[in-house]
Amino acid sequence: MILTFIHKVRTRLNTGLALRCLLTSLLGAAAITIGIGLSYIFRGYAVPVQVYYALAPVTVLAAAVSWFIRRRNDRQAASFADHHFHLKDSLSTSLEFTGKEEDIYTLQRKQTETAIQPLSDREVPLFVSRKLLIGSLVALSGATALAFVPPSQEVLDRQEEERITRMRTDEIQREMEKTVEEMIQSLDEDEKEALKPEELRKWVKQLKETADKREALRNYARLEQKIQKSIDQLEQRKSEELLKNAGLKLEKASEMDTKEMGKKLKDKDYKKAAEELKKFKLSNKDQKDPKIDKDKPKSKELDTKDFKEARKKIDKQKLADRQKKLAKLRSLSKRLAEAARQQKGQAGNGNNAKEGNNANGKFAEGDPGAEMTDQELDELLEDLDMAAEELEEMLEQFELDLEKGENPDGEEMEELMGRIDRQLGQFQKRMMQMHGRRKARSRLQQLARALGLAQSYANGQCDQLNMRGQGGKKPGIGTDNRTRKEKDKLTDNGLYDKLKGQKGNGQSLSSIEEAESGSGTSGRTGEARQREFQQQMSSFVERDDIPDDMKAGVKEYFKNIHRNTADPNNSDK
Repeated sequence: MILTFIHKVRTRLNTGLALRCLLTSLLGAAAITIGIGLSYIFRGYAVPVQVYYALAPVTVLAAAVSWFIRRRNDRQAASFADHHFHLKDSLSTSLEFTGKEEDIYTLQRKQTETAIQPLSDREVPLFVSRKLLIGSLVALSGATALAFVPPSQEVLDRQEEERITRMRTDEIQREMEKTVEEMIQSLDEDEKEALKPEELRKWVKQLKETADKREALRNYARLEQKIQKSIDQLEQRKSEELLKNAGLKLEKASEMDTKEMGKKLKDKDYKKAAEELKKFKLSNKDQKDPKIDKDKPKSKELDTKDFKEARKKIDKQKLADRQKKLAKLRSLSKRLAEAARQQKGQAGNGNNAKEGNNANGKFAEGDPGAEMTDQELDELLEDLDMAAEELEEMLEQFELDLEKGENPDGEEMEELMGRIDRQLGQFQKRMMQMHGRRKARSRLQQLARALGLAQSYANGQCDQLNMRGQGGKKPGIGTDNRTRKEKDKLTDNGLYDKLKGQKGNGQSLSSIEEAESGSGTSGRTGEARQREFQQQMSSFVERDDIPDDMKAGVKEYFKNIHRNTADPNNSDK
């Protein structure tokens, strides 16, 4: 019984301690919540719900730890009960003598049991301060009330803007990736050689979804700078201007192939121009040179004589064919070299800016459009013309040697023709590169325009993202009356003639017409005037504010007027 009473007292004491720990932790947590909440409210924000979610378990945990450290045991509970119930350490002594069976200990336990029998553990106070309870409830109410304070309108507008910015940047990210992938899929080999598709993908992936409009615009501006740098690196104005001038000169040629080549160069259709350039090559692998039949010689002398005649005939055939091809090539190379020398002269006068904003003709590694040129285009065209001129002199010498009956060696000529064909191949490759760079530059410009639309969309200047330029307004329903053939009496649709004059020169402003010169008559009758008089008289005599004698006088006055009007003879008298 003694131990049971001590356990009940200990439970009562620990219950009060738990309440005090909980209220204290609750007061502290509420104070912290109020402080955090006021910091948000003063800035215009609502108190985040996460603050309450975070502090609730912390409060319970702090109260539990505090109770666990300060909880009462049986010895402390017995000592408190002895002091509270004035038992003179009876419970503490009985607790110490637990397990001893001597008579004196048994007697002491019986006396203690008799003393605590009328006592109850409910008499032990919980020691919960009213101030602590009220303070905790007030603080809890204040912290709870802060949760219902709405954010300011400025913060709401900012949050809405951040939400829209996050949504739009995510949409722009997806659309840019889709646009770049579609562009890369549609590239041909020449364009892929000029661009770096993997680098473009890397640039676009650097765009991230963000709620900060300024950060998003900075990211788009950085991407636009990279694209513009690649566009500048793909600039080939010098070469395009050279080939355009060459095309204008080639159009003046008499040969149809040369004219066609000039038209393609003038229109900057370098791919078709490269195809046309194949027609100017000197070698013809498909056509085989005629050979002498050596299988059936009749005699050594006859065979030698026939062989020489056949060889001479073949050489003349080759010479004529090569002269024809060379004449065609010279009509091309002369004008190309002339355009190259003309541009060199202009560059020597101070206009010597290099292509692509790069002095060495090289670009930064890793940038789309980076490319090295083995030889400047103007030097290539001049070398081609010099080689063609050298071949022309060689063919003339070859013809003279044939006329003299000599057997000239054509190996040097074959080597020179091969070098000319290689130079034509280089020129053809360069034009294909220019075609790829021109198309790639156009692709990047389209991407830059799409990025500009994305910037406008992210900045809120438009309500819809249309990076591919698709869509548009529906057809209008208006009409132009000037183009209508139908006549409408009530609508001036441009089918009527109008009299026009100069303001201030009319007859009414320059002359005065007297009334006596008129020949018209008045349409008003006496009856109409009489009715008017009658209406005036009746309206006057019906007024309440007019005295009766004045009404009678006015009535008599109007009667006299009507009487005189009806009898004009009386009026004359």
